[in-house]
Amino acid sequence: MVGEASVRKIWVIPILIGATAFLGLRVFSSSGTAQASQSESIERNTKAIVGAIEDRLLPIIDVVPPLVRVESAEATLVEGFQRIPPRDLVAVYSSILVTIPGPSYGMTRQHSHYNVPIKPRSDGLNGNSRRWGDASLEVQAVMIDAVVKRLSQVGYSRRQIGFVLALLRYESGFNPDAAAGYTSAAGLVQMIDKTRNVLASRACVNASDPFDPAMNIECLVQTLREMFQFAAKRATPESSRYYEFAYAYHHDGPSLSNGGRAKAVAEVLPWIERCESTLP
Repeated sequence: MVGEASVRKIWVIPILIGATAFLGLRVFSSSGTAQASQSESIERNTKAIVGAIEDRLLPIIDVVPPLVRVESAEATLVEGFQRIPPRDLVAVYSSILVTIPGPSYGMTRQHSHYNVPIKPRSDGLNGNSRRWGDASLEVQAVMIDAVVKRLSQVGYSRRQIGFVLALLRYESGFNPDAAAGYTSAAGLVQMIDKTRNVLASRACVNASDPFDPAMNIECLVQTLREMFQFAAKRATPESSRYYEFAYAYHHDGPSLSNGGRAKAVAEVLPWIERCESTLP
């Protein structure tokens, strides 16, 4: 966040420069020479102008909202991993972490990312395999915390964030390196290639690595707008059907023709309250 003093400088300095230059022009043009007495006069008058400007402008500047620097998802991830002890985050989110990973895929299709070797990240935020939920509790907790922080920055409610955590738990088990065996769905959010490329373009992030946690979170921010808009046309935000339709849009698209609503009722909705209860 930019401090109040910085905001004041941003406004005042250009004005002081302009005022000083104007005063100098007036003094020099009146005599045509730059005498020492004139320099002293300029200095005295400049100080007077500075005082007048501060008296008039600073009360106005005080009511200008402070400038806020919204950190990127990548910065949030790094902060979460380096500054907050992962074991502390594990304690916070323990009730929703995955302790038993899902099974392996026996057979996969050509467009799946399941058999792509896991590339170690410099920050250590890797899953153990491509299986659902197969990441350490520490990595899972950092992923959750990064999502919570990012969605809080955007302004989503506790219930909406709880829904998103329930969605991610079902989709990837909070494993940033999870991949489906039969589709191109990959990463924390389990987006297929086509969807990920569109959302990454909107978010102005690089989608070359489908498992990049920061990119996944920024794409998530983009798709949530559409999901909640779609749901709001069919149910009130206070009802469970709102989140049923939101997940179905994520799973099926606008056609709602691939069983997304049933999956939402069976797998996602039951976890929303528990996920919300972990939030600060």
